[in-house]
Amino acid sequence: MNCVFYREEDAIHVSLPGGPSAQTKQLDEQRYVGFNEDGELVWVSLLNVSEGVDLEDIFTSQEDYAVASRFMDDNGIKVLV
Repeated sequence: MNCVFYREEDAIHVSLPGGPSAQTKQLDEQRYVGFNEDGELVWVSLLNVSEGVDLEDIFTSQEDYAVASRFMDDNGIKVLV
């Protein structure tokens, strides 16, 4: 997993292994996800992260959730529960 914080854009992009994206889904105004041809999550884009981020219902793996949550914490971004 690779996480990048774009401070000026107030956005975070998370890339996961699994190949290229075949489908994009908007979860809400601040959360977008991409899936490969097999339906596996391969990227996440989070907008307006300074307001906090909602990671619920994004990651199917507890390990991926923990890594993303730790990245948010390390960058001073509140994870909304």
